[in-house]
Amino acid sequence: MKGNGYSGYSLSIYHFNLQYNAGNEESYHVLITKSFVPFLDFYMAHPDFKASLEFQGHAISFMARYYPDELEKLVTLVMERNQVELISVHYSDQVYLAYPKRDLQESIRINDKTLSRYGLKRGPSWFAQENFFGPGVVDLMKKNGYKVALLNRHYLRHYQGDIDPAPYWERDGIHFLSSYSFNLKSDSGSGVNSKYEGAPQLYFDYWGDGELAFTRGNNYFPFHGPSEKKRLKRLALYTKRHADGIITAHC
Repeated sequence: MKGNGYSGYSLSIYHFNLQYNAGNEESYHVLITKSFVPFLDFYMAHPDFKASLEFQGHAISFMARYYPDELEKLVTLVMERNQVELISVHYSDQVYLAYPKRDLQESIRINDKTLSRYGLKRGPSWFAQENFFGPGVVDLMKKNGYKVALLNRHYLRHYQGDIDPAPYWERDGIHFLSSYSFNLKSDSGSGVNSKYEGAPQLYFDYWGDGELAFTRGNNYFPFHGPSEKKRLKRLALYTKRHADGIITAHC
């Protein structure tokens, strides 16, 4: 991408959980209408911006039943525009590390079948509920066509301590991106890390609950709903990134 006049990438991963507010089905409707629709409308209105979305087959099925017009927007963003990367690793959000591998494999099978039913296809990135991960996931990723795992920085910090950021890590053919932004500078902020000279800069401009990205409060509060202030702030951020030669991209 640097050869096309860009010096780096602005990456955003929005994680939505239909069961964000545990309880009755009404909470599902609140999440879709007050959290997810503002996300869809933002990217529909700004086709130059790209991002990654983590969403489950369970949520897709719910939208197909109750919000088919909004689901069509998602299909447009993912399949027609190639603007949003759909990340989807299980049928419903779950603590998959608590169960045998075969359970997760079956969840992936059901999930892929569900996406296909509604005209969607997932991308090659892996990002699960609560960002759960373990070494055993690598083989399962390879078996199911996943190529990149997105891991929160605490996975590195807990086991390796604080280390200088790198563009990516690799194990057994699977690449790993952490939530560290990478700007060619050492942790001290002085000078360029010559080991990676020539690598593009990486900025994670959003990493977390998509329910909070374009709304005020969250699903637990009565004043929860679309936030014009947050929408304009995100618009200004991505506009400035593009102006500075940092292109928004899929993770």
